[in-house]
Amino acid sequence: MKTDAGVSASNSTVTLNVMKALLSMDQFVTLVDYGGTETITKIQRTLNSKYESYIGLSPCDGLYGRQMNESMIKVLQAIEGYNVEDATGNFGDGTKANLVNILVPGSGDSEALLLARYALCCNGYTVNYTSTSWDSEMASQVTTFQSDLALPQTGTVDVNTWMSLLLSKGNPDRACDACDTRFEITDYRMQHLNTKGYSIVGRYLTGGDFKELRKGEAQRIIATGKKLFPIFQESGSDSEYFNTTNAAYDAESAAAAAMNYGIKSGKGIVIYFAVDFDAQDTTIESVIQPYFHTLQDVMKNNLNNAFKIGVYGTRNVCERVINIGYAETAFVSDMSTGYSGNMGYKIPSEWTFDQFSEYTVDDDSGKWGMDKVAFSGYTQPIDASQLSNTPLVSYCVQTIRDNRQNMYLEEISGVSNGRDFRVLSNEIYLTISYSGDTAHGTPHGVVRLMDTSESLYISDIGNGQTNSYTIPIAYANTMHLNYTSKVDGYGLVDGSFTTYLTSKLYV
Repeated sequence: MKTDAGVSASNSTVTLNVMKALLSMDQFVTLVDYGGTETITKIQRTLNSKYESYIGLSPCDGLYGRQMNESMIKVLQAIEGYNVEDATGNFGDGTKANLVNILVPGSGDSEALLLARYALCCNGYTVNYTSTSWDSEMASQVTTFQSDLALPQTGTVDVNTWMSLLLSKGNPDRACDACDTRFEITDYRMQHLNTKGYSIVGRYLTGGDFKELRKGEAQRIIATGKKLFPIFQESGSDSEYFNTTNAAYDAESAAAAAMNYGIKSGKGIVIYFAVDFDAQDTTIESVIQPYFHTLQDVMKNNLNNAFKIGVYGTRNVCERVINIGYAETAFVSDMSTGYSGNMGYKIPSEWTFDQFSEYTVDDDSGKWGMDKVAFSGYTQPIDASQLSNTPLVSYCVQTIRDNRQNMYLEEISGVSNGRDFRVLSNEIYLTISYSGDTAHGTPHGVVRLMDTSESLYISDIGNGQTNSYTIPIAYANTMHLNYTSKVDGYGLVDGSFTTYLTSKLYV
């Protein structure tokens, strides 16, 4: 066992570390059937041999996972001069600050160079992991690694490179071109984007009033010279949501929402569909890949290639969905450093966006969150040529499937027809808010649920009120809402309506 762990076997003494290893489920032989490699096993044994006092006896199974990653950070801290008690394996500010003392090759530290070689191997790059000399092969692989991650190509192991070698998110303080947020980008918040130098913004197509794009927001972003990329997420943080039924709905819902905001179809625009959990290989094969297959099929065959499919998820999820041909490009969730799907995997060569840090802005608009996102240029975000000047209201049909939770439908001003929708249920639940111009008297809103030209339901809403309705309908009928804002005895006045819709009442 000691030999397999890489430590001296000159005697049979059972040390505390040996006892811990014997009583654990850790493996000390290469688990080839689970993806283990002899190269990683040899590196693990070398680390145990040199740094047992810091890392104990770490597994030697040939797999680069969470435990090995923590051990390598402890080794980094040992090289930086930390004592055993202070080398926690947490990559904090102190560890980052000390990186300037072990830059490679400038520092001349052979142990730092070896660790950099080990880390490159763990990230899927081929180098001689036993050499203590800086050579052209090492410089070339470091440059390739930097290029793959859109880091400055210095050809040396600098601070950004060290952090990207040991953390999927890399240096959270590095500059970037893109960002994403679940908060509306108002004119005021645009100032923050300008200050940070963000030229690309990711926003959600659906998700309710708190999360999704507002009417006219996409046009506001583009008008400043910035670009936009759309994200779709209705799923939770596990695999239960990802089935082919939901995939078909999501393709239609995403396309409908995009066009409703004025994003043009048929222009090669990518919508990124989220897989926001650490999916393992079996789940990817049995659940995630079929979900994306259906997404692609519906988008291509039912929606006439309205939009391209992108995938948001771990490196492993993105790579495996793209490799099988079900997505064009990736938005990688590298910020989740503890996810197994980000450890030991190269970033997919087809990545366009890489989410690596989050922070909170506290300004006069309140507290709001922002994610920092690297941009590779593999595909291009939305520019002015791919966006209508005004959001389209009734350009497409929104499909509402039975048992969908309450979702934002539209915001309408004045007198207008809303967009068409069809409901795969025999009952709908509407929530409508109204506010009108009081300059000419007390306004009220009139809302008609229409099936072609026939009024199925008529309701009156007082100024400043929100009304809710449960309405029986014919299954799969295509309908729309007609809105009128008026003052009795005067006529039509300005007014605004905000509508939410579901096919089942949730209490």
